[in-house]
Amino acid sequence: MQLIAEIENFVLAREVRSRLRSTSLDEAQLRDAEVALQLLPKGISLTQIARKFVVSDRGDFDEDPINKWIDAFRTEKEEIEQRRPKTVSNLLWRINQFINYSNVETLGDFSRESAARFLTRSHAKTGKKLSAQTMQNDWLALHSFGGYLVKVKAVANNPLQEIGRAQVEWKPPAIHNASEVAALLKASLQDVYSAGKYTPYFVICCFCGVRPEAEAPYLRMKDVTLAKSLSLSELRVTRQKVTTAKQRSVPLNAAAWRWLQYCQKQEWEIAVPTKNAYIRIRLAAGLLGSWSGDIMRHTYATMTLANGANKRDLAEWMGNSPRQIENSYMNLAKYEKSAARKWLNIKPPQ
Repeated sequence: MQLIAEIENFVLAREVRSRLRSTSLDEAQLRDAEVALQLLPKGISLTQIARKFVVSDRGDFDEDPINKWIDAFRTEKEEIEQRRPKTVSNLLWRINQFINYSNVETLGDFSRESAARFLTRSHAKTGKKLSAQTMQNDWLALHSFGGYLVKVKAVANNPLQEIGRAQVEWKPPAIHNASEVAALLKASLQDVYSAGKYTPYFVICCFCGVRPEAEAPYLRMKDVTLAKSLSLSELRVTRQKVTTAKQRSVPLNAAAWRWLQYCQKQEWEIAVPTKNAYIRIRLAAGLLGSWSGDIMRHTYATMTLANGANKRDLAEWMGNSPRQIENSYMNLAKYEKSAARKWLNIKPPQ
């Protein structure tokens, strides 16, 4: 029975292609129609197919609800690419902002014109023009969605390709100097409530460039190799606690090697501080105001480059691209060579 069904499907597909070729569609429309034909659900009748492609003279998904494709896009990012939940949430939020602002209901409404209107809109409350950074972030989200639609052959071209993204003036990332890193580690050691147990967390973030939210929670001291030789010592980093997550090895610099040896002697495990503990330790270190956890990662990248590391090696250690390393840190690293030497010489208590 299965063989008969497969033969019938083959004959049906060949007949539909023949009918498509006999229409007045141009070559591009015919190619779109044949691609769409392959994506149709099993068991669809010849009449339904003909109505969709021949009678309506269309070979695309323009009438499909846009939310159907957003759900597929979410699945692609979460399950296949395994992007950070925070990243996926931000992408979807910006795409939904576009849909609500431009009244996009179907895939056909996702066009260059509707995207351009959204990107050049004014702030809803103040009426002022949006910042270049906001416009660029919106463009990147829509471009990612459009790229996915092209990939699955739902559209022929990405509408955002015709719209240049806003250029943002480069701003150096906020980093800690050597004295601030030393004060932070000292405060974590002297914190009376945690008794030093959060010190390994600050060490791997400041001296190994670990992502505070996406990587640090999944690391343990068993992921650290502390050999007698510094060149053989490393930290194995997994981005998420899943079997398909990619791993990378971060060679330990002298500061990380000394501090992790100290933590190992204290029999401390890598533990992420609670929000209150994080604030308490930073205040004790004299670091007032609001601080992003990524500032420790930015510090590692800048100081490592300033100490002579190659951008390609650093990109591999941090799980970034060489281009991102160059754009974000290379210029700043030129002015931090003196601070980088002091940073690398921070030592734990004797």
